[in-house]
Order: sequence, then structure tokens, then C-alpha cells
Amino acid sequence: MFNVVKIDVTVGAKASTTFNAIAVGVGSLFPGLMPAPSSEPTCLSIPWRRDRLAQGKILDALNWKTCLTPSLVGREGELDELQRWVSEDTPISLKFVWGEGGVGKTRLAAEFASQLAHQGWAAGFAWLDRPFRFYLAQQGTLLIIDYPEEHPDHTQELFNDLAFLPDEGKIRVLFLSRRDADYWQPLIARAHAAGVADPVPIFLAGLRGKPAHTVFSDAQEKMAEICGSVPKPVSVDDLDEWAAMAPENSRALFLVAAGLYSAFFPESLVTDFARAEIVRGILERELARLRNAANAAGFEHEGVLERILALAAITRRLPLERIRDLASRTDLQLPLDGVSDLRKALFRAGLLDEDAVLAPTPDILGAALTVEALRSVPAAAPELIWAALEPDLEPALYRFARLNYDAEISIGILDERLSDWLAAAVSASADRAGRIESFFADAGSVMGLPAVGVAASRTLLATHPGQEKRARILNNLSSHLRETGDSAAALHTIREAVDLYRRLARANPARFEPDLAMSLNNLSGCLSKTGDSAAALDAIREAVDIRRRLARANPARFEPDLAMSLNNLSGCLSKT
Repeated sequence: MFNVVKIDVTVGAKASTTFNAIAVGVGSLFPGLMPAPSSEPTCLSIPWRRDRLAQGKILDALNWKTCLTPSLVGREGELDELQRWVSEDTPISLKFVWGEGGVGKTRLAAEFASQLAHQGWAAGFAWLDRPFRFYLAQQGTLLIIDYPEEHPDHTQELFNDLAFLPDEGKIRVLFLSRRDADYWQPLIARAHAAGVADPVPIFLAGLRGKPAHTVFSDAQEKMAEICGSVPKPVSVDDLDEWAAMAPENSRALFLVAAGLYSAFFPESLVTDFARAEIVRGILERELARLRNAANAAGFEHEGVLERILALAAITRRLPLERIRDLASRTDLQLPLDGVSDLRKALFRAGLLDEDAVLAPTPDILGAALTVEALRSVPAAAPELIWAALEPDLEPALYRFARLNYDAEISIGILDERLSDWLAAAVSASADRAGRIESFFADAGSVMGLPAVGVAASRTLLATHPGQEKRARILNNLSSHLRETGDSAAALHTIREAVDLYRRLARANPARFEPDLAMSLNNLSGCLSKTGDSAAALDAIREAVDIRRRLARANPARFEPDLAMSLNNLSGCLSKT
């Protein structure tokens, strides 16, 4: 027997929570693009796509949904831990599985959900950016939320709702994230959801030894069968030595990629190549397929499909009408010459999914494709990126930051950087810089895009803002510069910010002393970074003095800041 659970995804609304018609206000970042909730609920499901392998799309072979590697090996302990979690008597519980991209979080969750479905559970994926309604099984219900960090505000709302759901059924919510427990703890505490949060997250590391070799061999064997090739065998020890060359090599995705590469280039010994070479080798075959598909569908300009996919990688979903709008701009180099019916042409090319082009998956290969697509039009790349980001800046920036990280860190593509192109786009407009600066003020260090933050701050400084705004921008710029590793420039910048705040605080202490203390705290960090421990100690002592005085007058507001500065003071004293 099933009870109906209704989750309405609404914009900016905080819905009340009641059972047998649960309304959870999660928020939608795509108003007008997402369909309204259907009147009938559906069953939760796992979107396996095992038939996709026959269609010849190489990126599909790397997608967890196609199950190129039939067995889930090396994860027995994690599966046992998840089973213990759902077997507990607690009615409602949330849990995190975290790890780097490509390590296998989503495949693990999908396989576990399939196991639960066979046990009578309702189990499957749910998303924070679209309306959905589903049935709740009496045995229990498992929701899987992938990449909750992409929608932090809406994840916060979901935490709030879970904290106050009535205990009328067993519900488990499994969050799959690249962020560790320290990142999520403040959001859980703010929602008063600690009581429903499992205290032990599961960290998913890479695979080594026999499990890694099984994943590699399964991929190699399956693709060799499809290609009709006879690749060179790789021993467990040789693969383990290759995996030890870089921690990223042990991720399931790169083990599968190595197996594919071995089947595509059977004359080569795959362990002789770095992962960036393997990814590029695989991607070139997919790009060749895309170009052939573009020609067959009537696209006269080479590379236009790759650029459309690159935009979709940033936006997650690129509707047909949006593609038409962007194609009308000559600066974006998205010519549709030769295409009389765009819907039909994209369908023939195999890219259309319900009147939209979806992001290429898996994410890491999508990142490589995005770089390759944009490097062919470097002059248009900044504007293409901004055109993708602009309609829905916050979630798109989170996705862009993930693509940038995957390209630079996970794969090691450093000759062309997505972050540099975005920095160029931001430098071209004070309005863009203002939007980026406002967003980065809260999420800057989380984004991992310091060069973009530097570009935004410098662009705003060039508009000659007033003293108050200039001081704030300088303070932010210093933080971005520190993150890029330019300690000298960061120190010079924060000193200017401190001087400005000192003058402002003399004229209006009540308003600007908190900002002065903040900038002194940051100055201390910069001085410590450059090795000037004595000056760093002086700066943090002054910040502590100000915050101690402010906390005496208003403990609720300033004691947290005082505690942070005292922590930093302790560090400085330790260094001296």
C-alpha cells in the first residue's frame, strides 16, 4: 500500500508541512522552464539507461546510468553502512555520502536504491530544481539528492522541512556531495535538523588493487567487444602503479576511461598515458561523432554542436528557444546556417530531450568537452560563458565552478582555463562585476574561482566608488588575491582597506568599527602569510580589542566575531 506524498517546488515560498499531503517548499531556479507538477504522483525510480551503449555515444559509455561495468565492486562496506542506516527505527533521517567527482557516489546510491526497491521500498532520485510528486511506500522511502551544494538555499529549506516532518512513516534522504561534513554542519544546525541528521557521513575514496582492476577490465572488455578490438592486457600491479601516480587515477570514472581508451587504441599500453591524455583521446572520438552528426543534420559550421553542449554543461538544461535566441547574436558564433528546423536537426543529431539540450555527462567529461568546444573560439568564449550564466546566475555559477575544478584539477587541463574566460567576461562590464562581487561576498572561497573574484573587484574599483564601497571592495579583493597565491598584492590591498576603514571609523565609530575589526583580522592573516608574525600579532590584537568592546555592548551580535578573532590571536601567539 502507498501513501501519496506531494512535494511542490515553488519559488521563494516556505510551505507548511503536513502528512498525507506533504508540501515541502524547496524552491525552483528555473521558473517558466520547468513543467508544473502533474496531477498524478509517480513512483520514484532510478534512471538506468543500459540501452544507450548501442547508440555509439562515448560519453554515454562513461555515464553511470548505462552500467558499462556491470558489477559494483569495492563498495561492500559502504553498502552495509547504508543498509544499517535505513534499518534503524528512526522515522526520518538524512545522511551524506561525499567524495570527489567521478569517485562513484551516484552509482553507489543508485545500486543501493535498487536493492531497497527489491525490498519493497519506494526509492529513487529527486531534484531541487523541478516540481515532483511521488508515492511513499509503507516499507520505507529513500530520496537521493545529487549535488545539493548547487542549490544551498533550497537544500536549507529541505533541511528545515525534514526537521519538522511528523513521524508517520520511514523516510530516508541521501545527499550526494563533493562537500564534507564541515560544509553542511552550519546549514543543518540552522535548520534545527541535527536530530534527524545521521552523524557519520560516508566518505567515498578511490579504488585500488583488485576492485580497481575489475572496474578497468570490465570496461575494457565491454568496449573491446563493441569496437571489435583486442587491447593489450594490464596486470593488477601495473594498474595499481598507474593509479598511484596521481590520486585522481583511482577514481572509478578514470578507471573506466582507461578501459575505454585501451579498447579504442589497442596498440597502446594505457598505463603509459596520463589521465589528461586518456580523456582527450576519448573526447576526440566523441567530438568526431558529433561533427558527423552535425553534418548529417544539416549544420554547415563545424563545432556549433559542441558549443551548444558547452552552454548546456553550464546551464544544465538549454531549452530550444534559448538556443534560437543565442544563435541570433553574432558575437557568440553559434551560426545555424543550413538548419531550417532546429528541433528536427537537434533531434537527428541525438541531442534533443523534451525540447532542450541537456548537459553532457558525466560531469568531468562534460568539463573537458566544454574546454575543447570553447578553445576553438577563444574570442567568443567569454561571452558564450556569460550568456549561459546570466539568466540564472547562482546555480549556474556553482555548476561552472565544478566544471572549472574538474577541468583544472581532476583532469589537469591547464593550457586553457574556464575561469580565465569568465574573468574576461566579468572585466568587460561593471554590472556583471557587481553581480559577481555580490554573490562572491558570501560564497567566494567556496566557489574556487579567485581569478573571477579578482576581476570583479578590480572592475568595480575602476568605477571610482565612494570610500565606504571602496573599502569593502578592497577587503574582498584582498581575500581573492590571497586565494590566488599572490600574498604580496593581498597584503598591499588589505592595508589600503584598513586605512580607509580606520578613517571611516574615526568619523562614525558605531557604523564602521565592526568593518575595521574585520579588515584588521584579514590584515593579520595576510601578514602571517608573508612571515611577519610580529605585525600579524599587533593587527589581530587590535581586532580583538575592538570586538571585545563591541561584544560587551551587544553580545548576541558580536560574540561570534570575537570568538573567531580570539582563535586567530591564539594562532598568532603560537607562531611567535
